[in-house]
Amino acid sequence: MTSPRFVTKIVGGKLVTVPDYRGLPSSRQSGLSATYPWGKYDPSPTSKIGGTSYPVLPPISEDRQLAQKVADALKNVSKQKLLDVKHKLSLLDKDRSGRITTEELRQVLLYYHILILGPTLKALVKKFEVDNGLGVLHEPLARYLLDCHASEGWQAKTKLSAVGLSNPVLSSTTQSASGKNDAQLLLEVENELMQDNGNLDSNELRTSRQNYDKVRIYFQWKINNAVTNVHLSRSLLEKLLVRFDTEGRGRVNWTDMSRFLEKAMSVAALGNSLRSEEKLSIKNNGKTSATVVKKHDSNFTTTTETQTSSGPNPEVLTLRGRNIYLYPPDEYVGMDTSPQPPEEKLQLEWVYGYRGRDCRNNLFVLSTGELIYFTAAVVVFYDVPNHKQRHYTEHTNDVKSLCVHPDGVTIATGQVKGHGDDARSHIRIWDSNSLETICVIGLDYFKDAVFALAFSNKRSQGEYLASVEDNEYHTVTVWDWKRKRKITSARGNMDQVLAVSFSPFESHQFVTCGKQHVSFWELEENKLKQARGRMSKNRRPKYVSCIAFSTNGDVITGDTDGAISVWPEESNQVAEELGVRNAHSGSVYALLVLPNGVILSGGGGESTVRAWNRTPRLVPTNVELKMPWEVSGVRCLALETAETHKLYIGTVDNNIWCTSLNSSLESPLVGAGGRLVKIMEGHCQDLRGLATHPSSPLFVTAGSDKILRLWNAAERRVMWSNNKLTSEMRAAAFHPDGSSIAVGFKAGGWMLINSSTGDTIFIRKSEPPEKISEIQFSPDGSHVALGCHDNDVYIYELRTEGRSVSLKARCKGHTSSVSHLDWSTDGEKLQSTSRDYELLFWEPLQGEQITQTESMRNTEWASHNCVLGYTVIGIWPDGADGTDVNSVDRSSGKHLTATGDDFGNVNLYRYPCVSKKAEPRIFQGHSAHVMNVRFLHDDTRLISVGGRDASTLQWRVVKSS
Repeated sequence: MTSPRFVTKIVGGKLVTVPDYRGLPSSRQSGLSATYPWGKYDPSPTSKIGGTSYPVLPPISEDRQLAQKVADALKNVSKQKLLDVKHKLSLLDKDRSGRITTEELRQVLLYYHILILGPTLKALVKKFEVDNGLGVLHEPLARYLLDCHASEGWQAKTKLSAVGLSNPVLSSTTQSASGKNDAQLLLEVENELMQDNGNLDSNELRTSRQNYDKVRIYFQWKINNAVTNVHLSRSLLEKLLVRFDTEGRGRVNWTDMSRFLEKAMSVAALGNSLRSEEKLSIKNNGKTSATVVKKHDSNFTTTTETQTSSGPNPEVLTLRGRNIYLYPPDEYVGMDTSPQPPEEKLQLEWVYGYRGRDCRNNLFVLSTGELIYFTAAVVVFYDVPNHKQRHYTEHTNDVKSLCVHPDGVTIATGQVKGHGDDARSHIRIWDSNSLETICVIGLDYFKDAVFALAFSNKRSQGEYLASVEDNEYHTVTVWDWKRKRKITSARGNMDQVLAVSFSPFESHQFVTCGKQHVSFWELEENKLKQARGRMSKNRRPKYVSCIAFSTNGDVITGDTDGAISVWPEESNQVAEELGVRNAHSGSVYALLVLPNGVILSGGGGESTVRAWNRTPRLVPTNVELKMPWEVSGVRCLALETAETHKLYIGTVDNNIWCTSLNSSLESPLVGAGGRLVKIMEGHCQDLRGLATHPSSPLFVTAGSDKILRLWNAAERRVMWSNNKLTSEMRAAAFHPDGSSIAVGFKAGGWMLINSSTGDTIFIRKSEPPEKISEIQFSPDGSHVALGCHDNDVYIYELRTEGRSVSLKARCKGHTSSVSHLDWSTDGEKLQSTSRDYELLFWEPLQGEQITQTESMRNTEWASHNCVLGYTVIGIWPDGADGTDVNSVDRSSGKHLTATGDDFGNVNLYRYPCVSKKAEPRIFQGHSAHVMNVRFLHDDTRLISVGGRDASTLQWRVVKSS
């Protein structure tokens, strides 16, 4: 027996003699090296005492703890997923430097649902960080993850005597994550069945399932009686049994397992060529042998049946390494389809919504009487009396700031940065009459969003333009915009800067405000001088949120403490005695100085507009405008003219209201509440649910703001809003007769709404149990299908004219969440797609999967919202990763295909779109992912919703000139 050598180590600050097992057989190292691989990632650490080098114990408190935490985080992660992570990280290393950024690492881990977060991620990054801090070494990091994963391997608990298999008992945590690995397991089963030229017969599987429905059968019984003649390896069979031991007690759910095997049959029956070749080579009238499992009492025997494949060869679409086989309908075989764009194009007709949720100073009235504001990537001109809109659409991403030149015609707008060179942050200066761009500045200057803008005053003829960039230093820059030249810049503040405003009296002076500060700036000899505002020692608000200049030159500010402060002209010291502390019970978001000097203020929390006289201190007029209860805060105030007295109010919940002020501006709010009307409505959170009426120019939107709205596209206005719902919404669908609307919730469950009134018919909050991503009625309206994030499709039967429902069937077979659905025109078939790029077919009323996908090629579909399918194969360009296209819709006339993608585009293709070189017409207006698109019933318009930008755009379909 080999004895360990003894070495001197530093332990607890003292030198002690301890055994050193390094270099001995692994059994001698069981205590340490299993979790701390000496020399693999770090050299053996040493510390010099005097002139002698002594080995130091490995940092158990750090490295060993990190290894254990990483191993715990990878407990439910497959090795294949970690290999995918390794490959993804290498793809991000485009310059072959061996490094990636910390943010890229974080995004990859989140994408693969690997929850290494917080201190653990920070420690992991530090371990593999490059010396200069410029990135992380991805290859050793990936190897480290794999080694930590290997050290966490699960142990066999009991033995299966029949074939000597282990019986791992899964914890509830492991079992809950098993669905994420189903795709890989399915692929393994398909491969082994094909290698043996074997297969399972769907009829026999269904028979056995009916005989043992809702029964848990033992591993021992399963091996002896069910799979003796199924040629699967022991290791793979073990994986299958563990996967469907849903209770972790050594019992198998045969119902689910048989359905899983049916799915494997659909690919395995096509032969080895389906997996080994990129293209199929099935010859017409060719024959494929398939092994079929037959059941006779308790014994299983094998017989051989012959299947005949006589259909056309499929097209192969590859998304993220997964081949999807799409069979052409007979009518399209040999058809010469043009890859050219369609003859039709889209014209932006109307924009619903306003961006008040997170933007300021973005509502103005032009000299033409038009309102100007923005949402998504569109600047909107709204002629309120004539109910008309114009649009400036040259921005390539979210518009974040807007200001109007003293001439009342020239506009400056700033945007956030996006992906690609065509979506860089910049400022556009343009003519509001012609909508022509005058100049673009800052393309190579800004790195982050242009958060605030202000032109200099009328005396300077608006010569200067001040901008605030949303970067680390919140850089303030002054531009000679006519010459497209930067004059100077300075750091604004390490904390956030929210607003900028030039003095109406001094051409070279302006003010900024933000988190716990007000700054007074002066442009002198092309340099900026900053004076920080001196606040009260007893009060420092968290944010100073808005600025205005009074008629005598004083600066007026509002803050999140609800106070309005006065800063006398030429002073950076607040005059507490002139302001008012409790002007509002919540934040003050907006200030407006009327021509007679009266100040209007808008409250955030209480949604109230109040008026104040200067005497010289602020004195309330004791008349206020209380907004309706559903308004979540006043964001912006704009006055049309002193003659018309029209006041426009932009709100935090992305709506715009209008009222008329009292003719005597000394008490401007008298009677204003009775004249208050909402002139523009919009959603204020993530927007995905969209459906169009089957026979009228109506459509419905359902958002995460818990508001459901019915719109009239012809009249371009809201018919009704239901804001009394308590759950976030993700999907919506009209009943075929238009009488009701089904809505699916983010938290699971769904409801039925009367489409005429918006009233609830019934609601089911707990079923289905997870997020609903899609809803579709059957063509006759008797059933409704719901695609759920638990990977299943739920089929409900409507009874008593829709006043009650019952669960008819549950279609189980997807290995990821269901994303889109379509019914066949006869209501007897259903197709569905999932997040992992599966296209499955169903007999929905029976809940049975149709595994012979070729037999579905001639099915006529009532709609085409699934993003996969032969007739929409052309919407996927080469190199598409499967997540680019979020939504698809086919026109009622079956000649156009519309898609919404991840790049903010609405795309218009021909239908069918079967050419892999199909060219779309591309239309921009959304700033984020376009989550849904739908044609109106008569194909005259298309509606799109923008997800994160919360906007709804209405497009008119016209012939291209």
